[in-house]
Amino acid sequence: MRIPATEPRTGPMPATRLLAARSRLLPWQMALLLALVTIALYWPATRCDFINLDDPDYVTDNPHVQGGLSWDGVKWAFGNTDQAVQWAPLMWLSHMLEAIRLKPDYALAHMNLGIALFKQGHTDEAIHQLQEAIRFKPQYALAYINLGAAYFNLGKTDEAIGQFQEAIHLDSGNTVAQTNLAKALEMKSKSNAQ
Repeated sequence: MRIPATEPRTGPMPATRLLAARSRLLPWQMALLLALVTIALYWPATRCDFINLDDPDYVTDNPHVQGGLSWDGVKWAFGNTDQAVQWAPLMWLSHMLEAIRLKPDYALAHMNLGIALFKQGHTDEAIHQLQEAIRFKPQYALAYINLGAAYFNLGKTDEAIGQFQEAIHLDSGNTVAQTNLAKALEMKSKSNAQ
């Protein structure tokens, strides 16, 4: 005799149907269990501050990284084979780019970024970064020299002269500042003569 489809079955379920019903629940249960275990394992990390296991080697005590992105830093990143047991030039470059974000008042990072921008032809942005370097370290003669060079490149001779003079005031023996000042004064005298 056949049992109509609407009538509930009262006997035990066949083994094949029982396995099929269980297998539909198993992936959902496993996903939930895996999610709960993952949350339980990693939850303590939410209370951790910046973990500095090897940060001194990679970031905080590394003068190349702390100097920000510069051509010397790029050469070092690709030529370095002994730092922290890894050769990872792209990691080093990313750390250099992060130097200003990690320490916004680090004058050397601002100056190196300004130099890199200047070499790429982004003079206005370079000027801003060099001014930031000077703002954070007013006695930074090298930043004044680079700022003067950026002004000179824009044809702002008077501003360039002022920056070179300030650099010489801070470091009277700096021959680069003296040479640049002489060139700027010569350019100014030629433009006045015309």
